Amino acid sequence: MRNKFMPLIVVLVVVVIAGFIFFKNSQSSVTTNQLPSSNNTQVSGQSNSQYTLTDVAPHNSRSDCWTVIDNNVYNITNFIDIHPGGSEIIRACGVDASALFASVRDHDQQAVQTLPTYKIGTLKN
Repeated sequence: MRNKFMPLIVVLVVVVIAGFIFFKNSQSSVTTNQLPSSNNTQVSGQSNSQYTLTDVAPHNSRSDCWTVIDNNVYNITNFIDIHPGGSEIIRACGVDASALFASVRDHDQQAVQTLPTYKIGTLKN
């Protein structure tokens, strides 16, 4: 005999799975529109700005984290909580982290492709 609640259970399972997939996808698709602005500095999507290391240095915390990698400046504040390497990324806040980024063997192609999403400018000579 078939359980009369079986269709309801199937629908609930499908909804839970769909919700999980949606949540997982929304967590991994980060865009420059999600970048916070900090200290009245223009950030959102302005990758043609130029900064010095002195400009980057004050952005050295979990709540306000800029970094330099290969002469590009990134606001990685929103990436800290989803960084696969955990809080290790905080070491990059406020400094030129080119050597640190290059030294991590686990930075795969996805890491290299994700990085430009957070670019706010270049390092001024």
